[in-house]
Amino acid sequence: MAGSSHYRSKRNIGDISIFRDFLINEWPRQKMQNALFLATGLARYIEVSAMAGLDATDWTWSVRFGDLDNDGRLDLFTTNGTSRDDMSLDLTGIKMSEVWDTEGEAAAMEYLKTIPQAPSSDFAFRNRGNLDFEDVSSAWGLNHDGISFGAAYADLDRDGDLDLVVNRLGEPAGIYRNQSGSGGRVLIRLRGKTNRYGLGALVRLTSSSGTQVRHLMPTRGFMSSEEPLVHFGLGDDTSFDLAVEWPEGHTQRLDKLVAGRFYTLDEHSGPHDQAPAQPQGIALPDGDSAARVGMAPPGTPFRRLQPATAAALTIVTIGPRAGLERCRRRRPR
Repeated sequence: MAGSSHYRSKRNIGDISIFRDFLINEWPRQKMQNALFLATGLARYIEVSAMAGLDATDWTWSVRFGDLDNDGRLDLFTTNGTSRDDMSLDLTGIKMSEVWDTEGEAAAMEYLKTIPQAPSSDFAFRNRGNLDFEDVSSAWGLNHDGISFGAAYADLDRDGDLDLVVNRLGEPAGIYRNQSGSGGRVLIRLRGKTNRYGLGALVRLTSSSGTQVRHLMPTRGFMSSEEPLVHFGLGDDTSFDLAVEWPEGHTQRLDKLVAGRFYTLDEHSGPHDQAPAQPQGIALPDGDSAARVGMAPPGTPFRRLQPATAAALTIVTIGPRAGLERCRRRRPR
């Protein structure tokens, strides 16, 4: 929760004197900043948040990695803000602790209610590769200033890219339509024999640009969960090989699949030479044509839907294929 500016870092540093011994003597050394751990492949991790430019993003409730521009690299979105600015030295200083010590917890909680809220801008970072992340919050239209907590990705319009839903305090939820329209993309639904959605599966996609890995675990971020699908951005690649490591312990491989499709993959636990026929998948809309529908101002990949529209979105399953879903609009009552 390190401040995103010098002013914020000094204003919200809090009273760390009571933790002095812990901060000095604990190993590894503790720092009031984000932590990004990079696997070395040698049973060790290294902390690289400052190197990547992701060490200071204010309160930071939900941290959501996803390929928002379909270039094959994971971008980052974080929610921000807090209901009470109780860490501010300007507003509270020693007074909060004095109330607690002299009048008790109940009085301190009542005093806390008088402290103003602390809205803050959400952050979006584009992954440019080699641990280089660019702040594109404003450029992508995701720099809403408010108090945001939960966040989840979903392909609401089934065009193959990641849309975004954000839960906010005291205002309607934010629903953002991804209109980037660039890069190849693929959606994969797993259908297990006993594990219905294949939760916990490891999915590896290999294309001419390299290998990408996704762990299918929909509960991520702050009190958030999303649709149990796997999304990959492919950039300019048009075909790929797929390997699914099912939680039951076996691996399923499929070769020479094509991009731009929504695949439903049924679990197969037999020998690899008896693998099922290649899934054909459902064609996704062309990215450019899909992006032209309700286009946001030029250069803004995400378009925030108005509250009346956002509240009218419901997800329903249609037809015999459980993998197909659509958004149906209904006027709020």
